[in-house]
Amino acid sequence: EQIITPEAQDAVSKVLSLALLEKPKRKKPSQQQSRTMQAPKIAPKPIPVVEKPNAAGQWKKCSPNKKPNCGLLHDTMSLEWGKFKDLVDELQADMDKADDEWEALSANLNTQLDMFAGQKGSCQTKMSETVASKNLLTEEKNEKDAQHHELEASYQKKMAICKARVEELLYTGVCATIQVRNEVMKSSKVSPPEKITDCDVKDWVPGQCSVACDNACPKKVGGVI
Repeated sequence: EQIITPEAQDAVSKVLSLALLEKPKRKKPSQQQSRTMQAPKIAPKPIPVVEKPNAAGQWKKCSPNKKPNCGLLHDTMSLEWGKFKDLVDELQADMDKADDEWEALSANLNTQLDMFAGQKGSCQTKMSETVASKNLLTEEKNEKDAQHHELEASYQKKMAICKARVEELLYTGVCATIQVRNEVMKSSKVSPPEKITDCDVKDWVPGQCSVACDNACPKKVGGVI
């Protein structure tokens, strides 16, 4: 006798019912035949519910009233306990190793963060000083540029006056003086105007100044023609 559960009994009953009710498909009978030919109804045989296990297979079960003395059970549990204990020890060793590595890495990273924070503060201080120095130099440059523009404007104005004076002396004053001299010397028998030769000079070129003046007034030299 075998032990079968109620669920299995229900499943077996359904399969047997379907097997008995199943029949091959045929042509649809006429109305008269359908009235006379009907499939027989077969009820499944009831199976009694097993409330207790079969006593014949209970020799493998340990009695709750007696202390178990099973060598196979003891050996199996010993092997399983040893296997899982080794796995626990191995996992604990890996966790301890990973924890040590993490602690070392965390300490190293924290040290680097502190060092970088100090370097950042020093660099920010230097940057602030550099920006302040740059702003000061920019202001000085702007002032020097303004002075340069003023001096350049004053120089151009003074040079325009000087050029006008030079042109006036060369082309107005000198010519008038020569004209007067020639009129005066017409009555001279020693130096009449036709015997007078005026000195002339070449174009003026820059030369070395004989007096130290910070190169503010370059000397111009012209040779006599």
